Amino acid sequence: MLGFIGSYVHSDTEPAKISYVPCPDCKQLMNRSNFSRSSGVIIDRCKQHGVWFDAAELPKILEFVDNGGLARQREKEKIELEDERSRLREERRRLDMQARRSGGDHWDD
Repeated sequence: MLGFIGSYVHSDTEPAKISYVPCPDCKQLMNRSNFSRSSGVIIDRCKQHGVWFDAAELPKILEFVDNGGLARQREKEKIELEDERSRLREERRRLDMQARRSGGDHWDD
């Protein structure tokens, strides 16, 4: 069963401690990120040497992809981008109208 942060809280346990691990090649601490922003699989990424997987991460990522998680995340990101474009177009129209009312310049394409 998959769980999500905040979906169920045990009052007698502390949150998991986050630990950053060094890159096996350069020994610099790696950044942590949620694979595809929604898989729940936290991967370690070295800016110089790329992604390093812990023992169980690759099978979990493959399962996420096989179950359509990557496609769902891409679709979600497309929707978010279109929503942001719409918001920016509306903001631009609003600013153009304000500029016209005040006699100022408007935004050109």
